[in-house]
Amino acid sequence: MPISDDRLQSDVNAHILVPATSTVYEALQQWRSGHPRFGKGREWWWLIIEYDAGHYTAIPFEQLRELLMHEKFGVKRSTILNTLPVAKDNPDDWASPLPGVVAAKVVEKNSLSTSAALRQAENSPGNLLVIIHQGNFDGIINKRMRNFAMANQSLLDLLEEMETTQPTGTLDTEN
Repeated sequence: MPISDDRLQSDVNAHILVPATSTVYEALQQWRSGHPRFGKGREWWWLIIEYDAGHYTAIPFEQLRELLMHEKFGVKRSTILNTLPVAKDNPDDWASPLPGVVAAKVVEKNSLSTSAALRQAENSPGNLLVIIHQGNFDGIINKRMRNFAMANQSLLDLLEEMETTQPTGTLDTEN
């Protein structure tokens, strides 16, 4: 039995799919616009980055916010998504990995049951599976626990700040 559509459309699997050639700013604009199924964008949603040949990376938007807020990561609004840093262990705090993208494991929808996909997601990078159907993106299975830590600045505020410091459509490397 294939992975159920109900599970793929569950709010816990909220995401935005963006091409790897897009900029961080373009991904944030799409996130702010929301998703027809999941509604208004939330920071715990996943940004799914689509490359050629069925390859995907992923990052929760809350981690993208962290990358943007800390200069040491070198991520700016003009950063191309395929150049985002990879998530790494934090040598200063092993319980809190450094933010970044994970290489998502890709699974054909008809190859697993829903329960098997949930078990597999628990042991996959980021606790996430990308589900394809006949070679096309169909959704995600997310088993990651949400992070409810308080942030100094919301991602929406950060996006609005980007737009007020630079004219819309300008993607310089300073912001």
